[in-house]
Amino acid sequence: MNGAGAADGRIGSVAGGSGGRDAGMTAGWRAAVAGIWRAGLGCGADAEAGVPVRDDADFFAEGGDSVAAVETAIALRELTGSDDLALDILYDHPEFGRLLAALGAGRVVPGQDEFRELTPAEEHLWVAEQRHPGTPIHHIDARYRFARSPNVPRLIAALDEVAGRYAALQRGFAAPGRAFEVSGVSVPVRWVDAQGVPDAVVRTLLDDEIRTPFDLAHPPLLRALVVDRGEVGAELLLTAHHLVCDTASLALLEGELQRRYAGAPDPGGRSKPLGAPSGPFAARPAAPSVADSAAALASWRATLAGCPRAIALPHDLPRPGTLDVAGGVHRMVVPAGASAALHAVAADERLSPFMTWVAGYLVGLAAVTGERDLVVAVPVSTRRPEQRYEVGTFVDTLPLRLTLTPGLTARALARRVRRVVAEALARRHVPFRRIVAALPPAPGEQSRAPLAQVGLTYVDTSERGLRLGRSWAGRTSMPTGGTKYELLWAVTRRGDRTIAELEYRTGLFSEQAAADLHARMMTAIEAAFADPDIELPLPAGVLPRRSARRRTMGDRAARIEAVPPRAVDAIGLGSNVEAGKTPRGETFGLAGGFVDARRMASPVVEDAEYVPVHELVRRHARERPDAIAIRHRERELTYRELDEQAAEVAAGLRAAGLRRGAVVAVPIGRGADLVIACLGVLHAGCAYLPVDVRQPTARTRSIVRATAQAALVADETTAALVVDLVPVLCLELLAERRRSGARTVPSATPVRVHGDDIAYVMSTSGSTGTPKAVMVPHRAISRLVPHAEYLRIGVEDRVAQLCNPAFDASTFEIWGALSGGATLVIEDADVVLSPTRLRAFLAEQRITVLWLTTTLLNQVIDVAPDALGRLRVLLAGGEPHDLRRLEKLFARGRRPARVVNGYGPTENTTFSTTHDITPDNLRAGVVPIGRPFGDGTAYALDPRGLPVAAGEEGELYVGGEGLAHGYLNSPAATAAAFVPDPFDPRGGRRLYRTGDRVRQLPCGSFQFLGRRDHQVKAKGVRVELGEVEAVVRRQPTVADTVVFGRPTDNGTEIVACVTPAPVPAVIGAGGGVAAPSVPALDVAALGERLRLELPEYMLPTLVPLDRIPIDAEGKVDRAALEAAARPKAEASRRTSLTAAQVLVTNDVKW
Repeated sequence: MNGAGAADGRIGSVAGGSGGRDAGMTAGWRAAVAGIWRAGLGCGADAEAGVPVRDDADFFAEGGDSVAAVETAIALRELTGSDDLALDILYDHPEFGRLLAALGAGRVVPGQDEFRELTPAEEHLWVAEQRHPGTPIHHIDARYRFARSPNVPRLIAALDEVAGRYAALQRGFAAPGRAFEVSGVSVPVRWVDAQGVPDAVVRTLLDDEIRTPFDLAHPPLLRALVVDRGEVGAELLLTAHHLVCDTASLALLEGELQRRYAGAPDPGGRSKPLGAPSGPFAARPAAPSVADSAAALASWRATLAGCPRAIALPHDLPRPGTLDVAGGVHRMVVPAGASAALHAVAADERLSPFMTWVAGYLVGLAAVTGERDLVVAVPVSTRRPEQRYEVGTFVDTLPLRLTLTPGLTARALARRVRRVVAEALARRHVPFRRIVAALPPAPGEQSRAPLAQVGLTYVDTSERGLRLGRSWAGRTSMPTGGTKYELLWAVTRRGDRTIAELEYRTGLFSEQAAADLHARMMTAIEAAFADPDIELPLPAGVLPRRSARRRTMGDRAARIEAVPPRAVDAIGLGSNVEAGKTPRGETFGLAGGFVDARRMASPVVEDAEYVPVHELVRRHARERPDAIAIRHRERELTYRELDEQAAEVAAGLRAAGLRRGAVVAVPIGRGADLVIACLGVLHAGCAYLPVDVRQPTARTRSIVRATAQAALVADETTAALVVDLVPVLCLELLAERRRSGARTVPSATPVRVHGDDIAYVMSTSGSTGTPKAVMVPHRAISRLVPHAEYLRIGVEDRVAQLCNPAFDASTFEIWGALSGGATLVIEDADVVLSPTRLRAFLAEQRITVLWLTTTLLNQVIDVAPDALGRLRVLLAGGEPHDLRRLEKLFARGRRPARVVNGYGPTENTTFSTTHDITPDNLRAGVVPIGRPFGDGTAYALDPRGLPVAAGEEGELYVGGEGLAHGYLNSPAATAAAFVPDPFDPRGGRRLYRTGDRVRQLPCGSFQFLGRRDHQVKAKGVRVELGEVEAVVRRQPTVADTVVFGRPTDNGTEIVACVTPAPVPAVIGAGGGVAAPSVPALDVAALGERLRLELPEYMLPTLVPLDRIPIDAEGKVDRAALEAAARPKAEASRRTSLTAAQVLVTNDVKW
């Protein structure tokens, strides 16, 4: 690393002689290697003086670090002409004599400069300046505070001489990107008498100076401001444009300026300006061969393939639609212990401090984003040895991609950074712009920096400064008011202090949010490097709270465990909140997080104010009797007909002796009869149990036997399935009686139910293989529909009923429509699973409200994206959303007026949280699952049951009036999943443990991160299957994948079922269009790519499939998936074992 915080690219050609051999080594060869050795150690002056290098000289003992070692190895590659030279050669041969012996008698390749209009670095800056003209983001400055004011006339003369000394300071730039030079330029110097002026006024002067734009066509692009403070001293601010100056150039300017100010002559009597030839061409670095450039670019593409193009930073402001470069800075002094710990790791591992600070930055970013696959931009020097005395811009950008894998420690991460930096430096001759252009475009890039939105610089300015006469001042810098990245972490070492400045986009982060973010990053870094050998990422709850407020709230939360629930209001919420009087919409700090007051306990709704959904349907039957309630195929039912036929069912159930609260199984397929049956059960005061008629008969009988006291069936055929288990009422017989004129409508008032009475029982899969029966009360349905905060359904709506009635999304569809007076339009399963038929159904039936699982939504977007354009509201969820599919949906001219992400387990009645998806979410790369609605509660808690800070990972606990009573006849399972709510001021409420990992965003919404139990232990290491799935999914040849763990005799095997990505249509030379095709998946090639991204213990066995199977609920059918994968996985495993016998290893996988 050079002093600019960039990787110093001193690898140019080294001239050397060839002559007689001396002890097997030419003198010219030894001198050439010595020159590169010295350049790597930053000893240019000694090299010119011809100081010999001793054979026993140790590269690392003389100050070399890991980056200098790699840079030196790269230069030796050019010297020898061998690309096979190991980049770690200095680790194997750190002594100069041993290095010479290892190299042998090589050859010297003289360099040849090419001159073009602009260097790649200048071209990059020129283009960037055209995108954001007049902004200060490309300004570079040096600020000095002297004890006394300098002699201004002498300073002006010295600066003019400096400008004449360096060609870059005579250079201007004009469209269309051409450089020119003007001799005899004068550096503008402004002197301000600020004696007695307040510091704030001086600060404004300095801010205005650095933010004033340059006219690029009028050199020099350097200016100075002198602020005379009288007895207080003086300030000098040098401002230059990055087109003519980089940070390393500042040291040259300082040395030259203090010599000129002191009246010293030119070193060596040189008068010709230092720098590249002038005129219409400027110097370019020695160009590598076309083959080398192509190979390096291909290597960059492979490294960055599938990398996240947008980092999910927890900003608290909505993302603007265009790139806004306005920036602010949050500055902090790094705790001495943290800085010492990072530098200790650097010393132990022979790393440069830069590398450990990169590792620290990664730890901090992972802590605040929850992401493990990160791309960080760092500056790299492109300066060649012969340019070491030139002023100019010799800097480009390197994208460093690193992944924090399970089991990684801070020390191991630092070593990984060394390897990644070394590999990146070997390919740094490829300009950053070419790397970006070689990658496929990413959604939302118009509003963010390309490829990497976070950057890092590290510089040691301990000895950097300027002496003018007898006054010396150290160099500092000023914030420019802009930033190139969404976050740029600038770390500066000044003597025994380290300063960290977090530059942030003011269009994304408020000042407070940036300060909180910076504090949380530093907390994570401190904890990680306090013991660099503990695993990363740190578990929730380990990181200490930094602010006094957070410590106080954390202490309060910790005390919750030791006090009765009714005392929590005085501890966890603060004295300003009274039980039962929580103001809606307020927020309160709780253990460093944000808790919406709506999530706190509120008074129980009295039954006098409560109306169950079946009574709402009856109201519509009285007020709008002829309105269409249900349509299925050619059958229509008015609200009057629906109510009358449901009343017949209720009368039949009461006549059979069923009492209030009895559970009635309803093994009826989707259609009007199912709705009539369920509504009749509710009128009778009973609870309905929908049963999937397509499931195996044994499972149906098992559910009915364990759960129900009676059954409602559509016909006698279905009755035969359960007639020996429970009393059966047949709808077909009721219809015959109705057609014969017999009246079964009772005159008695329907049974009155209370909000806590069970309305239905829904079977869900259990981890033991036995279904669990979730008991859902009436109040939970009323909280869900029809006028919840997230959606209001009215008489003008037509709601599709597509979900399997045995799954809880049907609760929303059926009762959302009928309690709101809308028309429920039912369609068969075969139509639901066909995107083209579904498109026709939605259009013909004029559907306005639709629920789809994420899997079904993805298929519709792929095949028939125009199907959804007429919808008023599209709700989708059940699985994480695919950003690419949503981008495609939102890019269409006609799309649903609202797209809502609905999240929630069956145990909390369909939806626990909702979020309106917007283009801002897609630009940010995060689709939150949202916030609770109504009186719903949601908390992200650590393993101890304490709230985590906003942005940290925790398990989601939900509650409120949507909560189920528990599992029927399973008290142990109920107690494990439904736990007391420690934040309820009155006590008595419960929370449901979802098992989902989330983090709370600054806006208050939650982001889904994966399942808590979606982990397996492979080869003794705990593996998050979601991480493996994400890596497989982003491969260009993969369309979709599902990853799961499969028990074997040797432990758990990770299996990835993959479907091939289609090849897009191609226009041939004759204008014909080749239809899209789906090629066979090259499993071996895919496996090789995965080896580049995953450690051995995370590599999955790959099982190619034509498609991912879907179950009746529209979600991934994992049972069918595992059954389909089993024989193929066995075959893959046998192939792996055969290969293992040949290679003598048991780690072989495709």
